[in-house]
Amino acid sequence: QISLCTIIIFLCLNGISTIWTPTRLFLLSFLIAGAILTRLDSVVLLAPFTAYAVIAISRTSTPRKQRTTGMAFLILPAAFIIVSWFFWKHSLYGNLLPNSFYLKAGGKGSFHNGTTYLLTFFASYLFFPIIVAVIPFIKQARQTAEIVLMMIALLLWTTYIVLVGGDFMEFRFMAPLLPFLFILFTWASMEVLRSAFLHTAFMVIPIIASVYHANVFAYDPRIHIEPIAMLNGHLTHPYENWIGIGKRLGELFNQGSGVTIATTAAGAIPYYSHLRSVDMLGVNDSWVADSGYEFTSFPGHQKIASLGYLLSRNVHLLISHPLVLPRAAFVTDFPMPPAGILSNLPEFKLIELPLTASEKLIVLYMTPHPTVDSLIAAHNWKTSRFPRD
Repeated sequence: QISLCTIIIFLCLNGISTIWTPTRLFLLSFLIAGAILTRLDSVVLLAPFTAYAVIAISRTSTPRKQRTTGMAFLILPAAFIIVSWFFWKHSLYGNLLPNSFYLKAGGKGSFHNGTTYLLTFFASYLFFPIIVAVIPFIKQARQTAEIVLMMIALLLWTTYIVLVGGDFMEFRFMAPLLPFLFILFTWASMEVLRSAFLHTAFMVIPIIASVYHANVFAYDPRIHIEPIAMLNGHLTHPYENWIGIGKRLGELFNQGSGVTIATTAAGAIPYYSHLRSVDMLGVNDSWVADSGYEFTSFPGHQKIASLGYLLSRNVHLLISHPLVLPRAAFVTDFPMPPAGILSNLPEFKLIELPLTASEKLIVLYMTPHPTVDSLIAAHNWKTSRFPRD
């Protein structure tokens, strides 16, 4: 997305000083379609630049027929690709927008979460002093079309982030803004600021800020933005080990066994286990997006599958949010879906599934399956009733 959008923006801005040839416009149209197919929200970033290109073509001094041809080269290829894609999406999924949009955007506390996400990014990377230093020169920026368009794109994207509620991963939504920010910093340093000291400061501050952020930024339970190291740790750290869980399940229950699992860690565990899986947080499940139980106002994941839905999908092993404990640890709880165990549902088994020489995975055995029963008997896995009396 970032590469495609950057190339498109370069071509649009380069058109300010060059001729809009049919070849350039045809290429631009295909790139716009590619960016939107890569991530639909690319529309937010590209809107001001595409609009500028349309206006610039319509105002050229070339003959009307040439302007019309140029407009057709810009609009028709992208329109054909995107409209065809929308028809295909609607026929296959029943919706035009991604399932993740219906699941994540506009949930509880979206405005607060999005604003917090945005402000945390600017604070963590020490951008506020630079923004304050540039504010007096905004009027001067209005004289440069390229800078105005970039500022509009920045405003649109930051507004979009606030409206959708930000994210729980470390600032991945801010990555598309980085080219604009660096260009604006360079412009402010070279074209606006006259002090050699400020020139140097503008070049040094981003480097210092990156080092500062890398060493200081940490998980804060009040804002729920997970650092990259923490996200990576879910996969490999002891007592998380999602990759290891997936591989172990794949060894125990081969793909042809028909065993179905359900988990919130619906990336690594299904990928490495090759088992039929239900994504409890609904990114790959439209039912959860439409009817899931709203269990939190935290950004990113606010809905989860109900227990009744998991039973309707014939889930055999419920992993939920993976609970890995030392082999000798006593099991006191299980991270169940918020809907909980209903009183009219049957009793389940907790299985203490050996994961490594020192770890065990706590799994809820929901729907009987002969493969699971045979492994419990063959390996004498420890089981207990759930819920307990």
